[in-house]
Amino acid sequence: MYKDADITADFIQTKFPSVASAIIASAHGEQPEITADLIREKHPEIAALFVKEGEEKGMQKGAQAEAERLAAIDAVAMPGYEDIVAEAKKDSNKSANDVKVAIYDAMQERAKSASSARSEDGANLAAKAGELTTGTGDERSDVEKAAARMAMAAKKARGER
Repeated sequence: MYKDADITADFIQTKFPSVASAIIASAHGEQPEITADLIREKHPEIAALFVKEGEEKGMQKGAQAEAERLAAIDAVAMPGYEDIVAEAKKDSNKSANDVKVAIYDAMQERAKSASSARSEDGANLAAKAGELTTGTGDERSDVEKAAARMAMAAKKARGER
């Protein structure tokens, strides 16, 4: 048997849950289901507070995400590619990975362009070197010329032409 002092709301809830539910239902009558529409209709000031709080939290999360995106872009930035970084910072859809890919592509293009320029410079240098020769038509070195004269002298001595 239970003493009156032992019978509390928690006791009834724990030992006799169906009785507790019946007591609550009879005390309050039937409760309507609480929905967002019900809150908006019956308590617009509460709904407005929920909306304001949600907007503030959303703004905070959005600002934090944007700060993290910009920091990640700065982390992959490289000297000489500031234009790519600046464009990515303006476009909220661009990530640090997009910047890495764009910088890599730009590096590849620069390397290709530099290689082409070096090839062109080499060709131009060869052409200029050709213009700087004496113009005699004999492009052989002095050693080669001396060897050729000696060979001619030997042929004459043997009676060859």
